[in-house]
Amino acid sequence: MNHKPMILAIDDTPVNLKTLVAVLVDEYELQIATSGEEGLLYASNSVPDLILLDIMMPSMDGYEICRRLKADPKLKDVPVVFITALSEAEAEATGLDLGAVDFLTKPINVPIARKRIHNHLEREHLRKVVEAQRDALEQLARTDSLTGLTNRRYFLELADREIKRAIRQGDGFSLLMIDIDHFKNINDTYGHHCGDLALQHFAGLCKSTLRSIDVFGRLGGEEFAAFLPSADAANAREVAERLRWTAESNELLLSAGEPLRFTVSVGIVTVPQARVRSGITVDSLVEQADQEMYRAKNGGRNQVCAREILSDVDNVYRLRVGPFAAHVVPPAPSALKAWTEKVL
Repeated sequence: MNHKPMILAIDDTPVNLKTLVAVLVDEYELQIATSGEEGLLYASNSVPDLILLDIMMPSMDGYEICRRLKADPKLKDVPVVFITALSEAEAEATGLDLGAVDFLTKPINVPIARKRIHNHLEREHLRKVVEAQRDALEQLARTDSLTGLTNRRYFLELADREIKRAIRQGDGFSLLMIDIDHFKNINDTYGHHCGDLALQHFAGLCKSTLRSIDVFGRLGGEEFAAFLPSADAANAREVAERLRWTAESNELLLSAGEPLRFTVSVGIVTVPQARVRSGITVDSLVEQADQEMYRAKNGGRNQVCAREILSDVDNVYRLRVGPFAAHVVPPAPSALKAWTEKVL
């Protein structure tokens, strides 16, 4: 461990810990609290690596403090070592049942206590290392390495969660499929490195346009997807046109100073509030939005095509479709801002 681990000692009579503290002070940062309330406040403000906790204290005993520590998501994994004059096996069992990792009896055998504290801190350090490695691996498994966006698997997982939430709450939503036009030409003309830069550039443009509650990811190649909670057909069209217009209006300067411009085609599927029901799946929505995106491609690219689910009869949807041509004036930023404020 490169830094001094921090130990929080909670004891209404800290002189009882004087000998132990004198031994520990050279190896650890120590903080002393003389009441349960003070100890909980200290722990919440600065999470310690280990807590030494007396049991017999006025107003709030050590057992109750331990319960509150273990109920706090931020503090529940901090190892707690009870220090007490109680020697009954029942008292020790109660502490261990509450989640304490050890039980030291007064008068404290300082060399033994020091070694136990050292061992618990080593275990805690290893637990944090393993947890950090696990989190890093999970992040890698969820992230597109080129753009930093969510990858296909995680996008579908998040979108599925949002669909289930919308069904529970009876809220409408929209899903967009976005594809960079003539992307193969970019790779063939400028090289795959420039193609990668174009993907990163477009990902950044989209992230700056979408709301924080929107789910956005790269599904593969030059294909992206966005799930828009609470977005009706008009909202989705506004966002799609803004993304299309933003891509068309911005250029990427290559290393030689040459500007690279490209356009995108967007497909939308909207499930209005009145049509939200169980049985809607993210796979079916992606397929329908993908069909609209290819309709935009076939219609000349650099445009938006959409369908809205209006009704269902025997689980067969009747679809209303409509292309929005590239020359349509994009919505003003103020319109998007007003919608964002209304939704959030």
